[in-house]
Amino acid sequence: MLVPEKGKPVAAYRPPQEGVFWISGDSKRVRDASRLLEYFTLPEHYVKLAEKMDQPPLDLSAIDKADVHPAYKKVVALFQDAVFKAPAPARRNPGVAVVQAEQKEIQPQLGEVVQGLFSGDLTSVRGELKALSDRSEKNREQALAKAKRKGAKVDLEDWAFSNWEPRKDYTAEMYEKA
Repeated sequence: MLVPEKGKPVAAYRPPQEGVFWISGDSKRVRDASRLLEYFTLPEHYVKLAEKMDQPPLDLSAIDKADVHPAYKKVVALFQDAVFKAPAPARRNPGVAVVQAEQKEIQPQLGEVVQGLFSGDLTSVRGELKALSDRSEKNREQALAKAKRKGAKVDLEDWAFSNWEPRKDYTAEMYEKA
């Protein structure tokens, strides 16, 4: 991973994972659906998930029990030292989710810009990153305006977390103090 200064430790931030699977209130088979969802919390599921060597399982101890390549174990260990929980603006203000639903996918995305810069198809690092930032800002402003027209009580301050510290997890208690 790239770092802003040579020798600076790698750090990445990711907000807490939200639910992926839900049971409909109209379901006729709630008990069966609950048993199915329960399977996703069992140790043997975490081992099988680890063996896919994709997204690490929630229970990282499953990696030691799984048949995985040593490089995967190394990467997950690096994640444990370098990935931290970021704040989730929608957790503090659910109106942020209305804005997020209105946002469009930005093209080209950061990865595509970086590829273009490395390939030589794009040449101005500063110019391309500024243009990406401008597109992202405009996208959020437009989505914010649409969300407000729909009645969402939200503003740009909902994305500001003054009590967020680099290389530290943003914990549940910190939302109350933000």
